[in-house]
Amino acid sequence: MYYFWDDENEQSYTRFRFKHRDLYKNFSEKGLLIYQVSLDRNQNYWANAISNIPWTCVFDPTGNSAQMYNVEQIPTMYLISKEGSIVGKYKDIKSLEADLPKIL
Repeated sequence: MYYFWDDENEQSYTRFRFKHRDLYKNFSEKGLLIYQVSLDRNQNYWANAISNIPWTCVFDPTGNSAQMYNVEQIPTMYLISKEGSIVGKYKDIKSLEADLPKIL
């Protein structure tokens, strides 16, 4: 899963912070990998926010990666198949949770 977020965006941080941990805990053994892309402008915010995250998180203050994936709002999540195809685009975690068991 590619997960575009911004620590400065309150919805990204408060609503999704612990839900992604639960998803990772419940689905990582079934093959879920999270590649989190931070669009923060402040590297200190990013560094503090990722200090205890068990998956890969990268810092992209330019937003180039978000442009490549046509991210229109934060947060946005993409499920990527093992073959590398985008199988879903999500702006809310409930839809993502519903699709994960079908895809994994």
